[in-house]
Amino acid sequence: MDTLRRQRLLSVLAIAVACLAFMCLIALRGARWWVFTLDDAYITLRYSLHWAQGLGPTWNPGGPPAEGYTTTLWMALLALAIRLGLDGLLFAKLAGVAFALGTLAIASLMASQLSRQRALAACVPWLLGCAYWPFSLHAVSGMETTCSAFILTLFFWLSSALTPRRYPALAISALLACLARPEAVLACGATLLVLLVRERLPLLRAIVLYTVIPGALYFALRASYFGLLFPLSFYVKAIGREPLAGLSDVLEFYAVFVIARPWWGVLAVLGARDRRLVPALVGALAFSVFFIFPEHIMAFESRYMIPLFPLLAALAGIGASHVADWLQTRTRFALPAVSAAFLFLAALPTSALSNVEPWLNYGRGLQRAHVTLAHAMRATGLRDAQVAMLDVGAVGYFADWNTLDTFGLNDAHVALTQRKDVAYVFAKRPELIVLISKVPRSFDPLFPWEAPLYPEAIRLGYRYLCDYSFDAGYFLQLYARDADHSRDEVICRAASDP
Repeated sequence: MDTLRRQRLLSVLAIAVACLAFMCLIALRGARWWVFTLDDAYITLRYSLHWAQGLGPTWNPGGPPAEGYTTTLWMALLALAIRLGLDGLLFAKLAGVAFALGTLAIASLMASQLSRQRALAACVPWLLGCAYWPFSLHAVSGMETTCSAFILTLFFWLSSALTPRRYPALAISALLACLARPEAVLACGATLLVLLVRERLPLLRAIVLYTVIPGALYFALRASYFGLLFPLSFYVKAIGREPLAGLSDVLEFYAVFVIARPWWGVLAVLGARDRRLVPALVGALAFSVFFIFPEHIMAFESRYMIPLFPLLAALAGIGASHVADWLQTRTRFALPAVSAAFLFLAALPTSALSNVEPWLNYGRGLQRAHVTLAHAMRATGLRDAQVAMLDVGAVGYFADWNTLDTFGLNDAHVALTQRKDVAYVFAKRPELIVLISKVPRSFDPLFPWEAPLYPEAIRLGYRYLCDYSFDAGYFLQLYARDADHSRDEVICRAASDP
């Protein structure tokens, strides 16, 4: 009895140490990486702010409905935080870290419950979380990535340990996963179809009651409100793109388990042999196949594929347990030595942390250019003024101006015309046009679809004002519709400030 208690105590201690290692690491990384915020995070925050203010989920108050967000659940969660008086961005970052911790906790639990060597299996997901630094970067990005990962991992865990009492929880988690990210419909749908073959009518009732009916009601309401079947990002990223545009991004994500750290992949394959995991694996496959087709715009460090990482980490933990069982029965190696070897291999980082520097520079550049410009625009005191630009998140959130997204993520007309209607942009008579140039003081377009905007702006009398430096070879170039000395002075003074 004392030996059994000692083993349980050591198991709990090992899991606690692995969990603590990830918590300390994410705290250290978070302190240094906190500067990184994706511009898209501010887009969701703008919708959340307007909803919290009672204006509804709208981009420009009083403007036509435009579904520029793809994460209803995250947007609603941020709106609630803002409504309660919390800082939206701070809450988004802290919640992202909390969801990252919760996600690995579920992956650890899943690995433990499906393994004989429970402590070893439970430690591996935590250590893979330490080694795979993009997971920590996504946690502080302000985006819904780790929230989506948390719910999808919970859904996969429930599918692998399903009992009749868990039918409602499984169905509700499927609904929440789909509200967190729309592509989760494929992952959850494929998983549920496989489960229905085994569980049949009792599970079907729960799915219809808790997933299909509320999901169909939500889809009908949003389609009626926005006037389109899908979010605008679908029309921007999936229409008019090359076939299999996302294939390289999907392969890059899986390359971590095949090339960078092949022992992770081997352990994951060994762990996937458990029949209880078949529904989750079919769902993960459907999820992966979908992302082969749309272009992964702003998909930094496998952003859209990250929700599958915790499942793969859990599989690796299960696989480590299987190998440890085999070695223990066929060799003289003691289990602690075998476990230590597995944990060492799991904890090896996938790539040098210097690879994160470009994203930290991105965060600094966003603060230096977009956020500074937004505060300068707000400082002009102009209200109901309009700016036309791409990368509209930070400017839209902080400036309190109407913001026309020339990329189309927040404007249905721009999205559906694939950015080819230049006259539409200028018909809005924006106070400012912001173009992206490779060089300062003269326009050299970085993005080809912006090239037609420049000559039309000059023809209509827009004047060059100044540049905001985002990064080398990336300048926000401002053009004003008419002369306003006080406005121009405020905006350009901020551009010249160090």
